[in-house]
Amino acid sequence: NITPQGIMIMSEHPLPVGKQFNLQLLLPSTTGEKEYLQFDALSKWCKQSINTDFYDIGFELLNVSVSDFDAIQNIIYELGFND
Repeated sequence: NITPQGIMIMSEHPLPVGKQFNLQLLLPSTTGEKEYLQFDALSKWCKQSINTDFYDIGFELLNVSVSDFDAIQNIIYELGFND
């Protein structure tokens, strides 16, 4: 799940809540010149997923540039994350 304000990822391991991370998001080839976005994100919550082998982790995106914001909007539009 992704929005311009946040992202949810799945992990095999839980992560601490309230910690800042530097993340990279690989972009689909349809998004343009960048291969990935790199941004800081603050972990807001962590819970075991429906598949108990994984954890769902919610992040708030921090200091996203205008061009990265636009790339995220394109991902949402192109891949249908706005449903």
